[in-house]
Amino acid sequence: MPAMNRRSLRLRLMLAGLATLACALVLGGWGMGLLFERHVERRVALELETDIRELIAGLGVDAEGGLVLSREPGDQRYTQPLSGRYWQIADGRQVVARSRSLWDEELVLPGRGAPEDSYRRIEAAGPGAQELIALQRRVRVRRPTGEFTFTLTAALDRTEVSAAVRGFRGDIFLALAVLGAVLLAAFAAAIGVGLKPLQHLRGSLKELRAGRITRLTGSQPAEVAPLVDDLNAMLEAQETAVEEARARAADLAHGLKTPLTAISVIADDIAVNGDARTARELADYARAMGRHVEQELARARNIHSGPAARPVALTAIVDPLLRTMHRLPRGSDLEWISDIDPALALKVNPDAMSEIVGNLVDNARKWARSLARISARVEDGEVVIEVADDGPGIPAAEAGSVGRRGKRLDETVPGSGIGLSIVTGMVADLGGSLKIDTAPEGGLGARILLPGRLLADVEALAAT
Repeated sequence: MPAMNRRSLRLRLMLAGLATLACALVLGGWGMGLLFERHVERRVALELETDIRELIAGLGVDAEGGLVLSREPGDQRYTQPLSGRYWQIADGRQVVARSRSLWDEELVLPGRGAPEDSYRRIEAAGPGAQELIALQRRVRVRRPTGEFTFTLTAALDRTEVSAAVRGFRGDIFLALAVLGAVLLAAFAAAIGVGLKPLQHLRGSLKELRAGRITRLTGSQPAEVAPLVDDLNAMLEAQETAVEEARARAADLAHGLKTPLTAISVIADDIAVNGDARTARELADYARAMGRHVEQELARARNIHSGPAARPVALTAIVDPLLRTMHRLPRGSDLEWISDIDPALALKVNPDAMSEIVGNLVDNARKWARSLARISARVEDGEVVIEVADDGPGIPAAEAGSVGRRGKRLDETVPGSGIGLSIVTGMVADLGGSLKIDTAPEGGLGARILLPGRLLADVEALAAT
């Protein structure tokens, strides 16, 4: 049996079972002893009734009115002095006949008279202060000379009953002790069977900790199944949190890559020209990187909390991005077309919106042959932002998988394959959607649909 300490569930069940069995067996033994005692007393009463019937059968009256007893009970103990078995007959005034076992003694009976034609059980005192179980009956004998009434009593020493009950209780408690030991062993085996699922669960947890399984499986009892379901739900939530943390780390690295590249190019310009304006622009990029890091760390701390939103003109986000694209590799070789109404403003977090649009225009820079276009308009109550290029585009069969994290169509082009997945997730946070298709220019067309509730009026934009 496994080692048990005071916090062991097995030990608690064993102690509870032991206490329950002990109480049940003690109460059962006491109850059976009481029932046996009553059974013996009823048996004694039947025997005494039989003896009185024999006395009645031999009862008679002579011509002078004296008692004549022609027949006595056949039990030999009635003839042995002080044997504990007695009978006597009284005529109301005095004892007129008694068993030889009484010797010169008489039974001391309660003063209440015996019933006629029925039996009354009483407690009586016998020779040597013996406690007796006695049975009484009153009998009327009618003769021509008159009517005679006699009270017949038969008694047995209670010591015989008590000895029989003690012997029975000794035997029954010994038998119950053996039964209790067997039941306790069976209870211990039942506890082992009942706790088997917990041992299996412990083994599964070891497998889980070792990384050999990812979920707790197998058929479980109804009492354990909710615990297993909760553990699996916790594991799933933990995996989701870890995956989101990994995704955030990848997003952070991806978001820092473009500014770092721009800083490297600008640093080369500074080295060649010593331009103060370029140095300030370099500082702006460094601050942008700091804001991006703070934004991603804040989102990682509370994935459900949205970024602070404020009215911002869409051109105020797109124009700096396009200037950045001109400084990146191939950016200055492309024709950039921007078709955005300066009055179009959105109530969004500027950094988040810059991340969304920045990933799309950077993707266009990598894939475009000669042309990249960005446009924005309000259509059917929604804000539509499109980024398109004249690159090779994508096969129709691959359109649905482009937004998945890590999915890349051409490994020869630098990138990590998470830019469009970042956009997809962030657009979803705003309540919108991202659709990837073939652009009119022949390349990839990215279409962002944002809800109209994000539109900001001109007065709100001016107030900020």
